[in-house]
Amino acid sequence: MAYSGDPTSSRQDEVRFLLQDIGDQPLLTDDEIDYVDTLLRASFDDALMTAAFCADIVAGRYASEVSISADGVSIATNELADRYRALAASLRTTYRSLRGLAGVPLVGGIDAFSRADPSVRPLMFGVGMTDNDRAGTQFGNPYRTYNGAEFESGDY
Repeated sequence: MAYSGDPTSSRQDEVRFLLQDIGDQPLLTDDEIDYVDTLLRASFDDALMTAAFCADIVAGRYASEVSISADGVSIATNELADRYRALAASLRTTYRSLRGLAGVPLVGGIDAFSRADPSVRPLMFGVGMTDNDRAGTQFGNPYRTYNGAEFESGDY
């Protein structure tokens, strides 16, 4: 489907706008953009990174093209791959500068602003927590079976 003219109307149009794939003959189909977006959603979930990866894909398509020169007219299609690689690098730089990720490792699937669920009791792990079987469970259960007999965790 072609570009609608409004980058805010859909994710595909936003990616097409960033990639400047706004002509009558699109470089990528909506299904291809959706596929790349699905692959990257867990790690980035951003149209800038989707457009950068799409630019790499378009650069790969143009990598096999050669320059043609005939009758004084030359068409340098081999430079298109280099231009789309430069666009991909520029989009990644823009993503890093907008997101403040310059020099910070990116861990996919982890939200830095998520909070612990208050309904879940925090686990208490420590060095040697299983060394003394008579000490009780980590959840504070006062009764535990030891050698077939029940005892309170305070009884030694």
